[in-house]
Amino acid sequence: MGAVFALVANPVCGRLSDASASRFGRCRPFMAGGVLLATLSLVVVGSAPDIPTMLAGWCVLQIGVNAALAALIAVLPDRIPEHRRGRVSGLMGMTNQVATVAGTFLIQLTGTHGLGMFLVPALIGVVLVVVFACHLREVPQSRTERRPLGWTMLLLGIAIVVGSNVAGWLSDLLERRKMFIGVASLLFAAGMVVIAFSDSVTGFLVGVTVAGAGQGVYVGIDYALVASVLPDSEGEAAKGMGLFNIANALPQSVAPAVAPLFLAIGGADGEDNYTALYLAAAAFALLGAFAVRFVRGAR
Repeated sequence: MGAVFALVANPVCGRLSDASASRFGRCRPFMAGGVLLATLSLVVVGSAPDIPTMLAGWCVLQIGVNAALAALIAVLPDRIPEHRRGRVSGLMGMTNQVATVAGTFLIQLTGTHGLGMFLVPALIGVVLVVVFACHLREVPQSRTERRPLGWTMLLLGIAIVVGSNVAGWLSDLLERRKMFIGVASLLFAAGMVVIAFSDSVTGFLVGVTVAGAGQGVYVGIDYALVASVLPDSEGEAAKGMGLFNIANALPQSVAPAVAPLFLAIGGADGEDNYTALYLAAAAFALLGAFAVRFVRGAR
């Protein structure tokens, strides 16, 4: 249940942040508000008298955490110059490992009983996020500048949620991972091809839905596949997953530099070639499907 709320909250809160016209900026309200909501939810989780109360607190916690996370991650493309994104992306990629190691030491101080084990890490998060938000230079956008909310992006979020949860369940049932990554890549490539040659809104929405389903299948399996092939999952899991986080973040920095090359193909009168861009995305997805064949140690 927590995963479902997380998968929905992240893209939805991210879209709301993009459309925000708050005088405090687009990202800062979601950073601070999200981490404060998560902290209050941890109070509920830590003091819950029964499972339903704990479940409710955990689901609200996922909304708060992912609202803050969506706004924090957006700082990279929004505020970081392109020539520094690689370095910042590398720092962001290692944060999971740092947090895991720090949490291991912290739990020895707080113990595993009572509210302390929930509130001490949460309060550290509140302080760090609020300090970061206060120092983040962000120019508020006016109501005329903001992009209108559209149901198309929520459509994409639904496709990702459904695809990831169904694929994750089937993967455990069949005890196979690589097959689903291949299917995800093929679905995403198919969606990109549909979008590339679409000449109507309906065709575009079909492509978005197919690509979203592929992306959902991928995000539902990728962590499980990586975890199954880690050389030392018991002793050095954080290091391995930290490298994987870097691998996830790095393409987001490389893509803005590569995309103009495809947009310029055959461009006339200053028009960008989006057909070439989407076909290139499909080709990269197919290369990903092919590369998974060489993964050893997992089915």
